Amino acid sequence: MEIASQNQHCPSLLSSRSLLFLLGAAICTPLCPQAGAQHPATVNVIFHSRLPAYRPPTAVEQEISAHVAKICADKFPHWRYRAGTDADFPQLRVEITQESNDKRLLGLSLVVDRDQPVGPGSRWREPLFAPGDAILRPVMPTDAEAPTFFAEAFEQQLLSNPVILREILAALSDAVPLGGSVVLIPPQRTSENPRCN
Repeated sequence: MEIASQNQHCPSLLSSRSLLFLLGAAICTPLCPQAGAQHPATVNVIFHSRLPAYRPPTAVEQEISAHVAKICADKFPHWRYRAGTDADFPQLRVEITQESNDKRLLGLSLVVDRDQPVGPGSRWREPLFAPGDAILRPVMPTDAEAPTFFAEAFEQQLLSNPVILREILAALSDAVPLGGSVVLIPPQRTSENPRCN
């Protein structure tokens, strides 16, 4: 009978062991360097119109970039997105261009360094207007309409294509360090901190 009662854990003994562990952890923490953390990489979204007759002001282009950045955050949540400038890298460049037959295109390219796209598979283009839309809406949007108009076009014309969606994700994964919310990296043992395990 005495043996069985000795093997049972006493609640006060268990709580004193837990307290001792927490006290030991608190004492040992300053002896080790801080554990590093990896945060999601930031991708800068930049919008420009390359049409000769349609150039929204810089403030409107920044607002369009911010709208597109929100869409990218929903579609590709492993990275952070913000409206950036031409000097910020890596970039997702969203551009409106025009072909020789007056067909307007919405393009996207991933650029990791000044004018260096990731590769031939890092540029995507789709018509800005679906067939018939150019007849129904022959003019480009006003400055007030532009952020919503181009964000919707980006989502509907480019990101609605599952092949393009997979290609963008693959290009981002290859070119931009993948992040998560926070990933703890254990501290490394060095000769200066031999106690750090």
